[in-house]
Amino acid sequence: MREILVVEDSPEIKILLESSLSDYSLHFCTTLREAREVVSHHSFQLIMLDIGLPDGDGLKFLAELSTIPQTKNVPVMILSSKTETSNKIMAFSIGAEDFIYKPFDEIELLFRIRFALTLGENMKKIKHQNQLLQKQSEEVKRQYQYYQIGFYFGKAIIVFGGLIAIKYGLVLL
Repeated sequence: MREILVVEDSPEIKILLESSLSDYSLHFCTTLREAREVVSHHSFQLIMLDIGLPDGDGLKFLAELSTIPQTKNVPVMILSSKTETSNKIMAFSIGAEDFIYKPFDEIELLFRIRFALTLGENMKKIKHQNQLLQKQSEEVKRQYQYYQIGFYFGKAIIVFGGLIAIKYGLVLL
């Protein structure tokens, strides 16, 4: 089951999310301090983050998430009642994959979550493919170096053989 971290302090939103997202394993945190602790010991496929939390700014936490190895490549969806465009622009510029205003439509939320999870899975696959390509590239470089050594060694043998043939008057075919 896909695991989602929800950093949200509203009990009403928590109840709504629990009923709407029953197909997912939800982990709730009501403070940033609690969220920091949880992400350091657990991995998630998606993080849903409120901007206004009792102990700080969710956007600052969003910036932190990109520096934590466990959350570096996890998609983040902002849930916020703050409707100023500047908050949305800031969230996207820091690295949020989506921004949803509260209150939200449950069906729209489900589709956005599916999209964010698919995006995260595809990013993981791309990262894995890049690692494989890097290894293959290194192997090709190593083989090319061996080829070059063999080529120049073979050339040296031909030249050396030719010199010996000339010295002893041998005819090479």
